[in-house]
Amino acid sequence: MAIGAGLAAQVGIANETVVNTPVAVTVFTEFDPGETLEARPNFAQGTGLRAGGLTPRSARRILTGLDAGGDISFDVPNKGLGKWVQAMMGSYSTSATQLSASAAWQQIHNLGSADGKSFTLQKGVPSIDGTVNPLTFGGCKLTSWELTSGPNSIAKLKCTVDAMSVQPTGAGALALQTASYSASTGMFAFHQLTVQTFSAYTVVSGLWTPTTPVSMGVVRNFSLKGGQPKETTRWQAGSTTKAEALVNDFQPITGQIDVDFASMALYNQFVANTGQGIVATFTGPIIASTFANTLQFIMPAAFLEQGSTPKVADNGVVTVQYPITALDDGTNGALQVQVISTDTTV
Repeated sequence: MAIGAGLAAQVGIANETVVNTPVAVTVFTEFDPGETLEARPNFAQGTGLRAGGLTPRSARRILTGLDAGGDISFDVPNKGLGKWVQAMMGSYSTSATQLSASAAWQQIHNLGSADGKSFTLQKGVPSIDGTVNPLTFGGCKLTSWELTSGPNSIAKLKCTVDAMSVQPTGAGALALQTASYSASTGMFAFHQLTVQTFSAYTVVSGLWTPTTPVSMGVVRNFSLKGGQPKETTRWQAGSTTKAEALVNDFQPITGQIDVDFASMALYNQFVANTGQGIVATFTGPIIASTFANTLQFIMPAAFLEQGSTPKVADNGVVTVQYPITALDDGTNGALQVQVISTDTTV
């Protein structure tokens, strides 16, 4: 039975071979209500004076440019996340590697440039007659992302998309693609999160592996932000489509970790400007052997920022909100993301 409401909506993505040449989407993500993905046309209105004219003429209104974009948020799944992480990190060369001939597959994502890389995003919007109408966004890149995780909740990922084009229904890649979802897909949640610090690490089969990680304490909230800052307004002569968005600034990796105040150790690191490694790991159900569904963020050189001084707000337990910035450690980089799932491809 057709459903003429948002319950029938869908979103899917796929990596493009040629920037802004849409492809059929293959990975479908269950998303939160409130997405803002939209066409962003630019219009110019001629205002030439004419005898007796009291209003501008419709014939003098023209479309001068069209791009698209907006925000989308979703629960962080333990399957089908790889292409989103590629867009977050610019890690388009990453592939999935099978772990010990088991059903578990590992992806290791390192920061890179997304220049020359993009993805197609298609959203299906249901009309009241039950028709799901596709809008296909081409030449998509993520300009920013934020992962948040707090008590008694599922981890959330919010992504800001910039697209070069948007097309309504049509044939081939522009037609509504048939959505499919794995019944075994679970979510990462706050109770599955551990946050640790470390002072040294080794690289084992490409993975940054902390030597002796230590718990950061009683963590109350965790958030991490990143993105690929880009020049997104490259409007060009002879076209209503802008040129590809290109990297134009450093990639910021920032976040916040709320921790119950246990000692002066973190404060002392803050005032001494002493960096340390931070690793945040979501560990889900076992897939096979000792391999569990995993989403891990590894930052070898993280620094605490202004606001890291303990403050007594009330009669209760003192909790400190530690803003963090992850920087390039001069050896491997600022951030690595590990994904372990049953996905045999990214």
